[in-house]
Order: sequence, then C-alpha cells, then structure tokens
Amino acid sequence: MLKILLHSLVALLFILSVQFSQAEVFGQKLESGEGELLEGEVVEVCQSKGCWMKVKTANDERMVRFKDYGFFVPKTLKGQKVKMRAVGVDKFVSVKEQKHLLEDAGASKEEIAKVTKAINRPEWLASGVEIVGTASVKK
Repeated sequence: MLKILLHSLVALLFILSVQFSQAEVFGQKLESGEGELLEGEVVEVCQSKGCWMKVKTANDERMVRFKDYGFFVPKTLKGQKVKMRAVGVDKFVSVKEQKHLLEDAGASKEEIAKVTKAINRPEWLASGVEIVGTASVKK
C-alpha cells in the first residue's frame, strides 16, 4: 500500500513539475527572430485587448508593442516577469494616440486631459513574449 501511495505521489510531482516548467509564449518563439533578447517586469498592460504593455528592464522602462499587431498578451500580466525578442524603435505618438493609450490603461479623466502635445519616445517592437516562472496566467 505504501509503495502505491509513493508511486502516486511521485507521478503527481512529475505532472506538477512539467506544468510549471513549460513557459507560455505569445508570438514567435524567442530562439529565432531579429532584435535583442530582453527580460523584465511588466508594469502596465492594455486593459482593452492586451495589445501593448510597458516593461521595466535592467536599463529602462518602455512601451512594448507587438510586431504586425500579430498577438496579444493577457491583461492580467502586470507584475509578471517576461522575456521578449524585440527591436528598439523611435515612435512618434500623437496627442490622440497618447490619450487612447491612457484610456486603455484605465487612467483618470484628469490624467488624460493633461496630454497636450505629441511626443517622440523609444519603444520596443516585440516579435515574441514568454512569461517567466509561471504555468499560465488568466487571460
């Protein structure tokens, strides 16, 4: 009886270890593609579709958009560690787009009203995103 119980426990631990070791990937696998392999923490996510996120890396914090609008990430990704394959781009952001992004992020009307001029800013254009250290994230 003890032997059966021990085998069942080993099988359960194996199943759990497989589930938690498989990374969830959005877009292309990170091994291929152009750009840098980056790692950081998600500090903000589009709450409308998951069509962009802000990531804090060791060097800076930037908006991350997804190549060809080809994939989305879970809206619950805030606070998670991610790896991504991305290219740095300079992005012109109009007043209208800035306000739209703030609305997507759930900003207050007062914060949105403060936007009065277009900006240029560095962003990442990611071809793939991998969630680090989790089996799955609610979508």
